[in-house]
Amino acid sequence: VRGEQRLALLRGSELLELSATLERFEAVHHASAATLEASAVAVGARAEALELRTEAADAVAAAAQLRGRLDEEAGAFAEIRGRLEEEGDASVQLRRRLDEEAERAEDAFGKLAESRQLLEEQSGRMEDVVGKLTEE
Repeated sequence: VRGEQRLALLRGSELLELSATLERFEAVHHASAATLEASAVAVGARAEALELRTEAADAVAAAAQLRGRLDEEAGAFAEIRGRLEEEGDASVQLRRRLDEEAERAEDAFGKLAESRQLLEEQSGRMEDVVGKLTEE
């Protein structure tokens, strides 16, 4: 009986040791699971950060392309503005020439009117002379 008691005590103590070992194993297992979960969260956060960096780099590249296009369009607008200013200058010069020609034309019409008046006066004198000559 004593041997059986002893054997039962040994088995009881082995069971206690096994139970304690199992508890330690479960604690380590839970800690490992928590560590793995925290690692997975960290990896997810890193992946998300990497994705955000990639999106930011894409946005920077798109902004640089837009800036390039805007610079090209600004250059084109500046070129058009330059042409318009040149055409405006040419238009002003043409307007001055037209004004000068109009003044010359007015002067010429004035001279023509004077010449016509002189011709009419001379024509009237000629008629007078012809009338006097016909009377004589």
